[in-house]
Amino acid sequence: MPDKNLKQTGNPKKEADTKTPVVPNIAVSTSFSKQQYLYAYGSPAEIQHFIRTQAHEDESKKLPEILKKWQSVQQKVNTTLQNEAGLADNISIQAIPSEHNSLIKSIAENQIFQKTFSSFETVFAIVEIDKLIVKQRTINEDFVKKLQKSYPAKPTFNELIDICLSPNRDMEPIQHLELPAQTPVHVFSSPNIDLRFLGSAIKKLTPDDLQYAQGGLPAAAIITFVGYGGATVNAYQAGKRLILNNGMHRVYTLRSMGVTYIPIAIQKVDPSSPIVSDLFGNASQYFCAHPRPTLMKDFFEADFTLTVNIPRLIQTVTIGVNANIHGVPA
Repeated sequence: MPDKNLKQTGNPKKEADTKTPVVPNIAVSTSFSKQQYLYAYGSPAEIQHFIRTQAHEDESKKLPEILKKWQSVQQKVNTTLQNEAGLADNISIQAIPSEHNSLIKSIAENQIFQKTFSSFETVFAIVEIDKLIVKQRTINEDFVKKLQKSYPAKPTFNELIDICLSPNRDMEPIQHLELPAQTPVHVFSSPNIDLRFLGSAIKKLTPDDLQYAQGGLPAAAIITFVGYGGATVNAYQAGKRLILNNGMHRVYTLRSMGVTYIPIAIQKVDPSSPIVSDLFGNASQYFCAHPRPTLMKDFFEADFTLTVNIPRLIQTVTIGVNANIHGVPA
């Protein structure tokens, strides 16, 4: 018989069932990096969208403070737009000294360079960093620190040619995974967001290819390329303006180290040509005609930028092969 002195506590199982479930204490989005955001030229809607969709979730709590700072800097922005109207049209473009001709020639004849810059007339020149028009409004500060450590403290002009113009440079290793599936699926990843699909083409069979055919009598092969874009820092020249196309972080890093002029490749385009819309989309009129578009120098106005935490990203390229086989009337 049960001891009468024991206190009855009811059905233990029933009590456990009615307790509030405990939420597991598992951290989410803990890997992040520092990003500098040129918010002074954005609208409140753009800033809110950026913070909500691109930044770490904790940054959303700072939105009222961020928008207050944005409002306080607008007078300075307006003054800059007025006082520096036409500044982008006065960028200094100088010829590269002739003693570097042989090095420049070797770069121009490089196969990678030629394939990358085959669409437009391309020349090499020394340009003023501050007056380069920039398309993007963010800089990854962690990546900049990495670049700073890899560059000479006071780079010579030959070293600047190597940093800015060489078609080849050290790149992050690319990881590959083949997923188990009925049709082949290959996933490539890299911490460098320049990872990209570089095209696919039919390839004439060679004896070495036969080892990859899964039986049968192969008649054709398709080859697909994954890798990085051309490394050369380059800009589009539309009229008197230079619109930076590639090399944003290297240009910013060199400017932060005190370098004010760099050698780059310039692709010449006609501002009135429809091709400009293809290159810049809805922003083509802004880059080509606005009296004072965003320039590289704006990133060095302390009031114009803010630093936010963003999730650390890796770039992936997924390539799948679908083979559909049907019998149809001849």
